Amino acid sequence: MSRLAWGLARLRRIHPGEIPARLGQQLWLRLPPAAPDPGPRRRCPLPAPPPEGPRAELGPFLRHGHEVLGSWIEPRHRACFHRDPQARTPWPDRSGHRLDLLGSPQDPRRTWELGRLQHLAWLSAAGPEARPAIEADLSCWIAQHPPGRGLGWASTLEVALRLVSLVQIGGAFPSEPLWRSVAAHAAWLIRHPSVGSSARNHRIAELGALALASEALPDASGARRWRRAAAQLPGALAHQLHPDGVGIEQSTAYLAFVIEWGLLARALGIEGLDPALRRATRFLLHLVDASGEVVSLGDSDDGRVLATTVGPEIGYVRSVIAAAAAVLGLPAPGGERSDDPRHHVLRVPAARPWRDPGSRTFPQGGLTVLRHRDRVVVFDHGPLGEPDLGAHGHADALSVWVHLGSGPLVVGRGTGQYNADPPQRRFARGSRAHPTVVIDGIDQSEPHTHPFLWRSRARARLLSVDPGAGQAIAEHDGYLARLGVVHRRSVALHDDRLVLLDTLEGSGRRHVAIVLPLAPELRARPGPGGIELLSAGQHVTTLVVDPRCRARIVRGGARPGPGWHSPRYGVQIPATTVSLEARPWLPVTLRTELWFCDPGPRDRTALQPPGDLEPGPGV
Repeated sequence: MSRLAWGLARLRRIHPGEIPARLGQQLWLRLPPAAPDPGPRRRCPLPAPPPEGPRAELGPFLRHGHEVLGSWIEPRHRACFHRDPQARTPWPDRSGHRLDLLGSPQDPRRTWELGRLQHLAWLSAAGPEARPAIEADLSCWIAQHPPGRGLGWASTLEVALRLVSLVQIGGAFPSEPLWRSVAAHAAWLIRHPSVGSSARNHRIAELGALALASEALPDASGARRWRRAAAQLPGALAHQLHPDGVGIEQSTAYLAFVIEWGLLARALGIEGLDPALRRATRFLLHLVDASGEVVSLGDSDDGRVLATTVGPEIGYVRSVIAAAAAVLGLPAPGGERSDDPRHHVLRVPAARPWRDPGSRTFPQGGLTVLRHRDRVVVFDHGPLGEPDLGAHGHADALSVWVHLGSGPLVVGRGTGQYNADPPQRRFARGSRAHPTVVIDGIDQSEPHTHPFLWRSRARARLLSVDPGAGQAIAEHDGYLARLGVVHRRSVALHDDRLVLLDTLEGSGRRHVAIVLPLAPELRARPGPGGIELLSAGQHVTTLVVDPRCRARIVRGGARPGPGWHSPRYGVQIPATTVSLEARPWLPVTLRTELWFCDPGPRDRTALQPPGDLEPGPGV
């Protein structure tokens, strides 16, 4: 699809009042960027992380390179900041606003990741031995990307994240070009703010970066404007949340991302952030299981504000939750790292002991969390993403995620990547990649060919809920207009099992698939009492199937598809999905049980052999 067609599709989904501001931005982009004076005083208001970690990674980084979102960057390619790390193809050397990011065969995210300079910010704490490599790479970036030119200036989010890195590097190895670049980055953010439907996590990043710039360059020619803009951050952060604390973008990773920006701004002295931070953190604490893993909802691009390693950061959301909980005086999640470098940089105090937050419904965000013993069940009955575009939400209405004490059990299939692979993007945000019901093989919400837009979005509503009793019922209308079907799901968490009742109201005969994507380390095999779910060959749970359904177990196979999981952005690994399929006449109610202990003979439901089922169109 052409860039013009995608632009028109997006234009139809925004508020008319946003259009004049966007036209004004296009005019500003065509004028030469300002070159502000950074002033005489320059400082890094953030403490450096403990040097031991960066020193341990410096040697391997210099000798072998490092990973960038699944691609390995060798030392000889490390300073090629305008090239795609995977395709080795350079992005055009032109103004950033003229680059076609969505229509390009390359995904800009990998090049952006390298250009955020977070690996250099992290290694700058290693000491003098890191100075030559860091200064050489930094000089290359500044030379390759004058203000406004190149991929690194195509998104204000990238400008904001790189500004943080520059300030951190400047604290260890200050130089005049570096501080001038910091001032140029801040001036760019003031001149090109995200507005309207774009003012989500991007706007939080811009304001957080401006707060840091005003502290790092207090005498700069634009510092007063930067401080005034940063004062908008408490209101912008509150606007990113539903009243119950659920992120408006329906993504746990992006919610953690804006919380980290809030923590950074709080450490810089921005007041009024605590109410929003507290609401968001209390919500995320409900998603943490006994092992410290966090239920993952919606998109994730593995972004972070502060680097804690050269390579990918495992457990990013948990780290941010733990930092926020400690800062706000809330119980820290299980599995917290007391030596987390992020906590050191943000001056995080000692955390309170973990306390299970219990079950709760979040009515505005549309999630019910049922917790019992070491089990966490999350039931989605909310909107698909934020109101304007739904950009980072998925077609996952009435999905049920399940975590046990050992970690994730039933999950979504992750994000994959945003650009350059449209079939994979469509699958990852579609219904077949989530623990919900798929009818006749179509998504409950219709995705657009644009990777962040939707043609239609299912509307879900909560019918009844009793968190104390572990029960909730909800329905959605995603199939009503196209198939004349309403899907209603009842969820009940008991001492020994989880029971799902899926009712399909409508007429005619339909192909129904109850999709259960499993965590990648799990396997499934038919047994005498149901489908056994195994981890490292050891029994974990038993899935008892409605006798009208036949099970199909998929692992690997064609990509994109349910046999693959994306644990990180741009990475795909084999995983098992159990699809319980039937072709019933509607209306019908199908029962699925997940037993946490071995079901007795009377409780076992006959399982029809998986091989007897012809592959349905939905899986």
